[in-house]
Order: sequence, then structure tokens, then C-alpha cells
Amino acid sequence: MTLTFNDTAMQTQDATLHNRLYRAIESAASAPSGHNTQPWKFRLLHDGVELYADRSHALPVVDPQDRELTISCGVALFYLQLAMHCGGLATLVRVLPDFERPDLLARVLVSGPHRADEDELKLFAAMPMRSTNRQPFEPRPIHSSMHDSWYLDAKSQRCWIQLIDDVDKKHEVADLVSEGDRLQGSDRAFRRELARWIRPNHSS
Repeated sequence: MTLTFNDTAMQTQDATLHNRLYRAIESAASAPSGHNTQPWKFRLLHDGVELYADRSHALPVVDPQDRELTISCGVALFYLQLAMHCGGLATLVRVLPDFERPDLLARVLVSGPHRADEDELKLFAAMPMRSTNRQPFEPRPIHSSMHDSWYLDAKSQRCWIQLIDDVDKKHEVADLVSEGDRLQGSDRAFRRELARWIRPNHSS
């Protein structure tokens, strides 16, 4: 896209917006993804950002229909929108805006100024501290008021969340996870795909 500026002030304003959007993209690129494949691409627009699925980072064995790839891109979209909000930019999100381009998953346009609230600022500050926990969780129960908050948060993103408190059902889920790990671990193609993306610390 070729841009024409009528005066220096407009050029400076556009450059500032460009920098804010670029910083938001940098934050979005830190989102978690399956096997840390980061299966996304971003295109910087004059007034926003486009998010594309990067099929070259797909996982055909563990994710043959690209379902988890799309979920990973959805997390990157959330990171992008949050970073833009905390950068003072209100957003208008259009999901799957072009039927002819299925890899174009979303277009996020700047719709004006935005003042981030306390929750947004806390989430944004937590983004670079995100890490995978492979240790046991604490046994103490989570207060029911937190459950209500999670339900509302999920609903606001047009998602749903399933909370399991029953001990027997927890064991059923654990058994399913264990069986899934066993089946995947016995699949040579799965092990090869996993090794392609996952590297232990201090490994070449």
C-alpha cells in the first residue's frame, strides 16, 4: 500500500501508530502454541493488523485438521488485541473476513483511543511471565467466586469452560490423558513430529 501524506504532522502520527502496532505484534508473537510451533503470520496495515495461519508450522500427525493450530492463532489474536488496548488503541476485530483467503483468520482494526482498565493491565503485565507448569498443583480448592469470574471471562470471548470438581470425574479425565499419552508415545510418526519441534534445555 502506498501512502501519501499532506503534511509532516500526519506523517508523524502515522509513524507513531505504526510503531505501536509493531510493538503489539511483538507481544502477540509471544503467545503459547502447540509444541511451541507459533503457527501464525502478521501483516501490518495502515490502520491495523491481519493475522494469518502459517500452515508450514502445522502438526499433521497430532493435529491433522489444524484445530489446535487455529486455537493457537486464537490465543495470538487475544494477545494482539490486549497489547493494542494497553497501547491506547481501541480495536474492531473481524474474524475470517475474506472467504477467498481461508488462511486470513482475523483482521484487527484501530477504531479509536482506548484506556486500558486494571484487569487488562494486569493481564498484559503477566504475558511475558507465562510459563508451562509441569509440577503438581496445590490440593486446596479454588473459591467458587473464581469459578464465576472464569465463566464470565470465557463467555466474553464467546468460549466455554468446563470445571470438574468431582474426584471420580477427575480420575476419569486423568485416565483418558494417560491413555492418550500411551497411544501417542507408541506412534513413531508422533515421536518424530514432537522431536522436530521440542528441544530440551541446553540441547543443540
